[in-house]
Amino acid sequence: MKGPCVSDAWLLLFVLVTVHSAATANKLQRIILDRHVFKETYAAPALHNISQVKEQKGIVFPCGGTKQLANAYVGVRVIRDYLVCDLPIEIAYYGAHEMDAYHESLFKGVINTKLTDLSAVKHLEYKADFAVTSFAIKAFAIIHSSFAEVLCLDCDNIPLYNPSALFTGPQYQQHGNIFWSDPNINGLDPLVYQMFGLSVPWEGREDFLASESGQILINRYQQASHTVLSALQIDPQACKCASQLLCRQQHTDVLYWLWYVTANSDFFYPRMHGDKDTYRLAFALANKASQFNQIRSGPQLGLAPWKRPEGLFYVSAGFVQPDFANRTAFYHRVEHGAKFNPASPLTLHPLFVTTTLSPSWRRPAGVTWFDLEYGGGGLATHYPASGVNTSAYQQCCMSSASDASYVSSCSCQPTSSYNDNMMLAIPISYFPELRRVISISKKIFSTYQHDLWRHEALNQS
Repeated sequence: MKGPCVSDAWLLLFVLVTVHSAATANKLQRIILDRHVFKETYAAPALHNISQVKEQKGIVFPCGGTKQLANAYVGVRVIRDYLVCDLPIEIAYYGAHEMDAYHESLFKGVINTKLTDLSAVKHLEYKADFAVTSFAIKAFAIIHSSFAEVLCLDCDNIPLYNPSALFTGPQYQQHGNIFWSDPNINGLDPLVYQMFGLSVPWEGREDFLASESGQILINRYQQASHTVLSALQIDPQACKCASQLLCRQQHTDVLYWLWYVTANSDFFYPRMHGDKDTYRLAFALANKASQFNQIRSGPQLGLAPWKRPEGLFYVSAGFVQPDFANRTAFYHRVEHGAKFNPASPLTLHPLFVTTTLSPSWRRPAGVTWFDLEYGGGGLATHYPASGVNTSAYQQCCMSSASDASYVSSCSCQPTSSYNDNMMLAIPISYFPELRRVISISKKIFSTYQHDLWRHEALNQS
């Protein structure tokens, strides 16, 4: 469904203001009207700026600061040395304060890896003075990447096989994008769709899964429409000649709407659990909601047993994300305690992995957080042992060759509501690639941490 015209926006605002505060109504008015100004005034320049790329395929790690750089460095080394992937890698940070000389030298020592200071990149004209921080850095890195086809990874995310294969898969070739799922839709506000007259994607759908933005694959250039080519002042007939990159343009329009959403993140992020579903909204604003290509299988949850005075708990370590063939593809360490921390001797690593989290699964509001012992480990969600079943896997059909945790024809069912059903957990030994990548990443980080401490000690002496 297309968004409303300006007069429709005022009518929609009048309706919405009856159920929202005056402050919210003021923001709604500004953003709805901004949408039309943005489309008429800034869309064509944005399309042109985004279209300036130098390389075809590559991996982007948005990061900055010692902790994030440490995690990104481990991921880069795993990709290069263990997964033997030769795709170019871009380390995108914002401002000189986010990159020190030590880490700069580390990354420059990795073949075909470049550093990009996003603060030196010319902003799109719409809200050019917008402060790029937090989740916005990821969107900014994708929009301004030098790659036409971008695999964007959070710094705490590691592929479990050579990610080059993702670019050649039939699903990606057909749709030009892949997004991964997060069953936890807590915090998604239908207002962000209603305000534009768009259908709310989760209404009436029990199988809806939110998107999890720790890994994003998007082709910005494939089969341009005449409308897009006209905006770029390119003759559609010229697409038969040398300008093949622009001729394959597909989702550049999505990216400029992503900038519109990101530049108004003070309104959208609190209503979308950060940037998590802003990419879906950008597709909808570009009238491409049907082209948003999301893996329909939810992630699995890595769990680490943790002994406390109150008893045994299972601590969440992160998501294990599948590909379209249900093969484990990424390990995203979403919990603080599972991220590599140069200042801490402690990092959580999963010993169990749940079955696939179903659309009905929710991270329970009653589950508390705690500081991990021995300091510096951060926070992690933990579940009582009474809510985790680590023996049910014995009745499941297992296939270590495919790295799958269960198959639908077997007795092991997806993990659904934590409160109504126990979380079904499987030993990590059934996930050989996950186990191997975790092992090699621990070794890489241990060496990195030792060298960093030595470097800091020498500088202080």
